[in-house]
Parts: sequence; structure tokens; C-alpha cells
Amino acid sequence: MKIHTTLHRLKEGGACSARYEYLKSNLGPIGPNDPIDALDVLKHNGVGDTEWLLNSTACIEDPAKAWAEYRRVRSTALAEHERVTATALAEYERVTAKALAEHERVRSTALAEVLGEVGGAA
Repeated sequence: MKIHTTLHRLKEGGACSARYEYLKSNLGPIGPNDPIDALDVLKHNGVGDTEWLLNSTACIEDPAKAWAEYRRVRSTALAEHERVTATALAEYERVTAKALAEHERVRSTALAEVLGEVGGAA
């Protein structure tokens, strides 16, 4: 399913003027009522503006089906990302815990030395 909008519909739908102008400059010569594929919005303006488009009244077609599919795919991708990065995150936490403990040990020793010297000089 293709989702389209137009410059006119974006403006009427309340698109942010800076993001609207950015999209317009990246699309090249285009009329106010020429169709713009939502994939072009994604390509030029990113996920945030594309999500706004799908939630707005600026779409020509009903985006409900595309929006549901996006949510389904996104949740699957996020779950896979968490699965793949879990091992690396656990290793990072293991290594940084040791490093932080060593940092605190050295810092405490250095602070004790400095305070001892200051206390002894008084």
C-alpha cells in the first residue's frame, strides 16, 4: 500500500514550517498538489516526520493499515535489537563494574593520603 500526500495537504495539516521547507527543498521542482510518496518523506525528513504524516490529516489515502504494519515491524525489530545487544550490554556492565570499583579504590586511597597530609600539616 502506498501512502501519499501533497505540499498543499502538508501545509493545511499543520506541518512544521522548517521541516516543510526542508522537504520541499529536497524534493526539487514540485507543484503544490503533486503527489509525494511517504517513502520520500522518510528518505528526506526521517522517521519523526513520517510518523507525524501518518498521524496527521495530510495523507491522501487512509494510513491506518500502513501505521499498523509499521508498529508491528518496529516492535519486532526492537525485540531483535534487544536480543542481539543483550550479551554485549552484559559484558559492558561486567567490565565497567570492575573499572568503577578500581576507580573508587584508587580515589579513596588518594583522598585519604591528601587528607592525612593536610591533617598532619596542621
